[in-house]
Amino acid sequence: MWKWFCLIFVIFCALLVVLHAFQGNEEEEDIKAPNSMLEELQSSNWTTIQRRQDGSVNFYRNWTEYKEGFGDAPNGEFFLGLQKIHEFTSQTPQELLIVLKDWENNTRFALYDHFEIGNESEFYSLKNLGKYQGNAGDDLNSYKGMKFSTYDSDNDIDESSNCAELFDGAWWFTDCGLGNVNGPYLKGDDVNKDDGVTWDAWKGAYYSLQFSEMKLRPKQLEIRN
Repeated sequence: MWKWFCLIFVIFCALLVVLHAFQGNEEEEDIKAPNSMLEELQSSNWTTIQRRQDGSVNFYRNWTEYKEGFGDAPNGEFFLGLQKIHEFTSQTPQELLIVLKDWENNTRFALYDHFEIGNESEFYSLKNLGKYQGNAGDDLNSYKGMKFSTYDSDNDIDESSNCAELFDGAWWFTDCGLGNVNGPYLKGDDVNKDDGVTWDAWKGAYYSLQFSEMKLRPKQLEIRN
């Protein structure tokens, strides 16, 4: 009787080991799949329109500077300029790729297959995003239709606050929530309020990322599966 009990126990333990290994492989594949997709995407030709990587450039800028662009392009921190981004997206349908990295060197991305912003008379509003894919989470859809705001051009829908001034940045703010990769360059969760280089759908509003990059390319025939 004791031998049978020991045998059953050994078989049970072996099954647990196999199940754990199978689950581990599934999790590893879940990680590898988005990463391989990002590698494939990055091998294509993109036009970078925004980058944060070391805090060397101040992104708390006025409307004119965001319209015309600023920073150390093409290799440093910079913002290409809303007018140029509008021209890109209005002439030819564009895909938007956002690449993010936290302070633990984990990388995530968000891909939108039809990104378009309006002209200056429309306050460079976020007109279209298309379909979303990626593993960073979809932060941008909540901003669809919103006008761009800077500290000297308050176009958000929060009647009591200027979101750009409150968060020391500039973005398509709604009512001062969720992500904003144009905020102050802070480190990790060392954030006193929900500002910083943030992507709420991934790390939350109180975690400032190490790296962000926004890139455009002409829309492909179909979004990848």
